[in-house]
Amino acid sequence: MSSTLTKNPVVPGRNVPPERPGQPGSRRAKNREEKTQIIASAALELMLASGIESVTIDQIVKRCGIAKGSFYRYFKDKTDLVEALMEPVGELVCGALDACITSVSVATKKQELLAAYVNLAGGLSMTFTQHPDIARLYLQECRSPNVGARKPIGILADNIIHGAISLTHAAQEHGLQRPVIAQVSANAVVGAAEKLILAHLNGSLDQPPDQIYSTLITLVVDGLRGDRPR
Repeated sequence: MSSTLTKNPVVPGRNVPPERPGQPGSRRAKNREEKTQIIASAALELMLASGIESVTIDQIVKRCGIAKGSFYRYFKDKTDLVEALMEPVGELVCGALDACITSVSVATKKQELLAAYVNLAGGLSMTFTQHPDIARLYLQECRSPNVGARKPIGILADNIIHGAISLTHAAQEHGLQRPVIAQVSANAVVGAAEKLILAHLNGSLDQPPDQIYSTLITLVVDGLRGDRPR
């Protein structure tokens, strides 16, 4: 078993299975948490290399050096495992989007819109800094068919698009963005952001994340800003 698998927890705070495995902080609870992290880390490495659908539970347990039956003590199936992997990124990204929508809903000036987007960019940057491999897996898989073990990724992708559409509607209601079709502009911006983030994570775009985000924000705010002077 690779000794590197548990260095960075990939499913922090998740209680798998739902019932509590002994008292918090007990040796039993710690063992269960460690095993959960080992399985999740091994799966993440394999899925990043080969894709979610091609990786089997047999390959995961072989990588971990555990019996196949042990896998089902911590995860119901591969879909449940992918859902656990996506949990931290999904919570942070959707939380940042919700906060941005709230801010834009009360914005009346371009500067306020810009500040809301800057805060959103900061939240996204923190997410991808804390969970780069999980973010990379999401970005590699989010445009694939929403079937099988990819379903948790498809749900997260839908939530992000719906959040971006709500954000566009909120800005348009205050005349801060042009009345273009929200679904079109939201998909275009999310698609561009995802491509830039993946390029950065893969090392093909060497600009610092803050410069990438600030450039994208400028393009969005200036390109879609409303016609009313503020």
